[in-house]
Amino acid sequence: ITMAKAYSLLACDPAQKLHAHNDDQILAAERGNVIFLFNFNPTQSFPDYEVHIGRSGDYRIILDSDSTSHGGFQRIDDSLTYTTDKQNRLKLYLPSRTCIALAAI
Repeated sequence: ITMAKAYSLLACDPAQKLHAHNDDQILAAERGNVIFLFNFNPTQSFPDYEVHIGRSGDYRIILDSDSTSHGGFQRIDDSLTYTTDKQNRLKLYLPSRTCIALAAI
């Protein structure tokens, strides 16, 4: 709720799908200036998973469902900055059964 208020998510346009891969069970969407990445796969984690986000920039994690404060295993380093490549893709570690939210910095 705190994140939704801080980024005015309820006042934004509806979410836009950025990426969906049925076999990997990965979904990425954007609402406002927040990018949400979901790994619904119950067994497979993905190191360096590429997601095209459509614009360049630097991003940081603002919500990590795998943090210990959310009952997770703290497999994601939320102190990292993620930078898009020349094709506006982000490479991220997506552990199984997690969701992360990123915002531009």
